[in-house]
Amino acid sequence: MKRIILFCIGLLLFAVIANAQEDIPNKDFEEWDPDTTGMGYVYFNLLDWDNPNDYLSVLGASSVFRSEDAYQGSYSAMLETIIISSPLGSLPVPGLVTLGNIVVDFINQTGSVTGGIPFSARPLALKAYVKASQAENDSALIVAYSYKYNEESEEQDTVGIAMAYLTEEISEWTEIEIPFQYLNDSTPDTINIVCISSSSFESSYEGSMLMLDKMSIELESGIDVNLFDNSSIRVYPNPAGSFITFESDVQYEDAVLKIFDNQGKLLKSMHFNGPTKTLRLSVLAKGTYFYQLIRKNEKVSSGYFIKE
Repeated sequence: MKRIILFCIGLLLFAVIANAQEDIPNKDFEEWDPDTTGMGYVYFNLLDWDNPNDYLSVLGASSVFRSEDAYQGSYSAMLETIIISSPLGSLPVPGLVTLGNIVVDFINQTGSVTGGIPFSARPLALKAYVKASQAENDSALIVAYSYKYNEESEEQDTVGIAMAYLTEEISEWTEIEIPFQYLNDSTPDTINIVCISSSSFESSYEGSMLMLDKMSIELESGIDVNLFDNSSIRVYPNPAGSFITFESDVQYEDAVLKIFDNQGKLLKSMHFNGPTKTLRLSVLAKGTYFYQLIRKNEKVSSGYFIKE
């Protein structure tokens, strides 16, 4: 049993570095869903991010936690490397979250990470506010991959990579900026982000911790797109056809809604006083577009939508 668990986690960590497919929309670190096992163990799952908690809960354990120590809002995500016990011994398991799906097949001894969200820009950097602490010589890992589907091979080709190993303690909330390195000139169609409290199974130590809050993508134009924006604005339908609606619970005054293409070019700027604003999209080509809601020179909300 121990050999199978070691093998699966090893494959899982390898797959984090190697694979991302399909697209799954995502929100932020504010939304959590309580769950309970049949044996009464209560744990929290971070919505729209996959993590190992469902697998670990059968052992009465979790490696991803809802924390009230947040840079902004009510919560942040805390990833912690833990030790699980089995009849054959103890095993370190890192905390891990991904925009995709964690798949572990204990019967066939395979593990993989698949998934991502639709994204067709070439970002400059991935940004996040973090805290971190390492046990022994451990290190945390934050990595983002952008991909493009290759019709000939029927696989996703890597377009760009943003990767950072956190080897030093970060005791206060600190913004980090991880630049993208591009492997080719292609325009991606998918992005996946994976964060792990221990970057390597061989050097995973109990107590290593990574905390995450306020994550965003910086476009080439310098526009920050908060993939995990927790503001009161909603965008639907997304993906959209001929029309798209922006809806807010707040009655704004003198707010401006700006629409950008995937190169950061401003396409449209209009007043937004709420509660809803519907735009005709017939003049836009198919693709990914970004929006910002600005009020008194401050960004209230930002995100993206897809025109089909």
